[in-house]
Amino acid sequence: MVWVAAIVMLHMVACCLGEREEFAFRTVTIHRRSNALDLETLAIDIRKSLNETVHAAQDGSWLMEEGRRALASFEQGKVLHNISIKLGGLSPAVFLTSHDRKYIVKSIDDNEAKVLDMLWPKLKDHMQTHGSESLLPRYPTGVIQGSSPGPIKAWSIFRNVNAYEVTTGRPAPKEKVSVLDTKGRSQLGQGYIGGKVGRPGFYDVQDNLELTQALANNGDVMTVVNRDMEFLESVSSEMTFVDFSLLTIKQPKDELSSGTPGLAFDNTGLLFVSPVSDFAYSAAFIDLLSLMDNKQTENTGARHPAQDIFWQRNRKALEFHHPLGRYTFYPEAMRDMFAMLADPQFAEAVQDEKDPEFTERGSVSKGREDLIAMRLLGTAVARHGNTLGDPPTVSEDPQIQFARGLYNMCLDDCDCKIADKAFKPVPTALREWLNHLRQFEFCKKNKDLARLTKMKSIGPMTDISGNDLKHEANDMEQTLADMKFVRKCEPLTTFQHQKQFFNGYCPFPANLVNKFPSFDTGNCDGQVVFENETSVATLRNIYNDKIQSNPVFIDDLIRLRKNTLGHFESRGQQLELSAYAQFPRLYNMWKWPEDADGDYSVGVLFAPNLGYNMLHHLGIDATAPDKMLKNMVGGITYLAWFLHPLTLSAQNMKDGGGEDYELNNWEDPAKVKMYIRRIETEKLMMGASLENVNVNFQRTKASSGKIMTRPKEQMTGTEMRQKSGKKYYSTIMDFENSDLQLLKHVRTKVIQAFESLHGLALPEDCPSGRTTQTGQDAILLYFHFPYALNTNTVHLHARMNQGIHPFEAQYSVFLDDIINHLEHHENIYGLIMNRMRQGQDATSRSPFAQGFGCIGKHLAELFENEPFKWNEKGLGVTFVNRWKAADPSKPGWNVTEVVPHYCPPGDCGKKCLQCDALTNKHPEWGTDDEHEFFRDLMM
Repeated sequence: MVWVAAIVMLHMVACCLGEREEFAFRTVTIHRRSNALDLETLAIDIRKSLNETVHAAQDGSWLMEEGRRALASFEQGKVLHNISIKLGGLSPAVFLTSHDRKYIVKSIDDNEAKVLDMLWPKLKDHMQTHGSESLLPRYPTGVIQGSSPGPIKAWSIFRNVNAYEVTTGRPAPKEKVSVLDTKGRSQLGQGYIGGKVGRPGFYDVQDNLELTQALANNGDVMTVVNRDMEFLESVSSEMTFVDFSLLTIKQPKDELSSGTPGLAFDNTGLLFVSPVSDFAYSAAFIDLLSLMDNKQTENTGARHPAQDIFWQRNRKALEFHHPLGRYTFYPEAMRDMFAMLADPQFAEAVQDEKDPEFTERGSVSKGREDLIAMRLLGTAVARHGNTLGDPPTVSEDPQIQFARGLYNMCLDDCDCKIADKAFKPVPTALREWLNHLRQFEFCKKNKDLARLTKMKSIGPMTDISGNDLKHEANDMEQTLADMKFVRKCEPLTTFQHQKQFFNGYCPFPANLVNKFPSFDTGNCDGQVVFENETSVATLRNIYNDKIQSNPVFIDDLIRLRKNTLGHFESRGQQLELSAYAQFPRLYNMWKWPEDADGDYSVGVLFAPNLGYNMLHHLGIDATAPDKMLKNMVGGITYLAWFLHPLTLSAQNMKDGGGEDYELNNWEDPAKVKMYIRRIETEKLMMGASLENVNVNFQRTKASSGKIMTRPKEQMTGTEMRQKSGKKYYSTIMDFENSDLQLLKHVRTKVIQAFESLHGLALPEDCPSGRTTQTGQDAILLYFHFPYALNTNTVHLHARMNQGIHPFEAQYSVFLDDIINHLEHHENIYGLIMNRMRQGQDATSRSPFAQGFGCIGKHLAELFENEPFKWNEKGLGVTFVNRWKAADPSKPGWNVTEVVPHYCPPGDCGKKCLQCDALTNKHPEWGTDDEHEFFRDLMM
């Protein structure tokens, strides 16, 4: 409550004084005169404290001289100015400067006041001895007790380290002066040293690394830094000063009073005036008034004046998989950071890390940030080893979490090649810990997995270290052998010499089997009946006129809300964006026409269908030289969404959407990573725990979080066409002769992507296309029709070595058939009517189909329920022959004659899915047992 009250009081101050908000820093500039903050009384309080300090100081002491300088700056009659309120960070504060800008006045809370009371007596003694050469802040007096009746009761004053402002007496203009605030290990991955797009970091802000070179050539600098940090460590053996910063300022040297070239200490910190360029650099440590209790072991329990928040943040290292705490050994960590900043060889290595694809303002270079993290974390590990089990981190499983931290620091590389880039040479103690990392089980299993990816079948799996394999692996082999030789379900069997619509490991993953509970009856749920081609055209118009374009989960993948409040839009968004961030090569965005130069008519998003394959299996297979996944049970499944330019530019809302978004254009994984990190950081700040997007998350939770509703403010397909002049592809009924080249282009791109990612090798006579290498792989390219409300928006199903369920085939229209039809017709209305009236025989392009149906309750929402009820609208199209297990009066659509077209006669018979039931007895691809097995193998 005290914390909330403090923020409220600062807001009151801002409101009383009149405010101008600067969003980048949450800083509110205010006028001088106010009833809430009496600046004249505050100036009197400052002079009173300074006079008392000078009166008590010894003649000729550092304190007396510093106190007199400060009194001159706070001379009576001179006003305080440059007033601002900073609402960000841990401590909201009011900032002012003396009239000459040589001193800063800062409000402090009760906790900071106690820290300053403890620090200042020792700090003035340190300055007495080393004040001419120190980077620590200069406090000319201790805590200043305010006598004003306003909400702020305590203040501190200290030297301004901005040489430009001190010399000129003017505020530093951003176009002339660059200010960098660095905290080393506590800011990993945030670009403060490595830089961000639009904001250079420590190395890039320099002119030819001149400050780094000067620091490297002056041995006294590290002596001073070491001495300052040792002093902070000596103030309290049981508490650590944390969260303070190194402030580095670049300014034009011709504005400074001292233009003597070279590096020196100037009684406020460090000053380097370049002998070559037009710049000077000043540096000093700031913000010393925060403590962490080194003995703390529980969430609440910090000994005053240390704060619980620092212990809580320090322990977040366990959730971020770091090998030591964020604030552990903080003064030492700042010393290590300074040594890194003074290393020209490392600086050049950082600058050599180029990430040209990161163009969005504010994005960081992952290569640079990983290198900096390795240097800072690796230095601490070399010195201290594993400290995670000790206070203030107190991990319950320090050995495993330390190994995980090393593994993460090494970028999931058990050989840790990045260490050789970060160190020249790698410290011996660190090398020993990295060698120790290889002994952990997950590194051993990764070696096994690397061997596994080089194999082309399940058979050789027994060659892998037997102790690491579960007994399910042997069961899998035996069961597959039984299927092959006893059941005669050959792998990738071609049925009746047609295209491979039957996968010999049995046609489909278990989750697709369970989708059709009425299969054993020979009846399915629902049939779509059209009267004529006019009714097809009518239904096409209804989809475009009445349904709000794409499902909202598509919007969630494109529009990244800036104000996330620590939450993803849905579990589906969390899964898909995490998948893209981790394995971006699995995702492709194809614009059409190819040469549109920005003015494209449709963007096709090709992405894995994560309801059928495990993400890590796809990612590993995509990078492996020998492809294994295509030979596994259940094959490989992707989707290709046909997305309108207004959807991809977040302009598909009638009112603009009412939110502030960034756009995911599927070409910048770094932006998505930053979005995810922002949400995770906000969750941690709120005290919530993170949920890892792993195999278990994908299998059990993500699909239930997909939001299929469509906001009313979202445009319909017709409205989007009217606004943009470009067609919205709601269903396949929107395909016309003018789309022929688009469809051929997509077919070619899908085949090329499958070949590149997963080694697709098609037979020479495959009607869909050619691959570089010929083989016996199968590819199915088809659309569902008609769409239910939750899936409306054209999306192509692309499946490799995966059979199609007999019932699914009844509402699937194959891409090859559409292309062939449009070669000679203006639209596909005739294709739809011919199939509905007389069925579709099996050909080399598509399987047998009796008509359109088997879609069940999802399509019924449009035809039978409010607000649509299309069955009652006289559209010339109806949805009939429903099936219900509990209601014999609804027997469903009889498709008994379909089954023999998919099941080899005499082997599986009518119930051809019994093969699939058999595979479910062992760790089949897609079952919980199989997922568990492969997850353990990849840990």
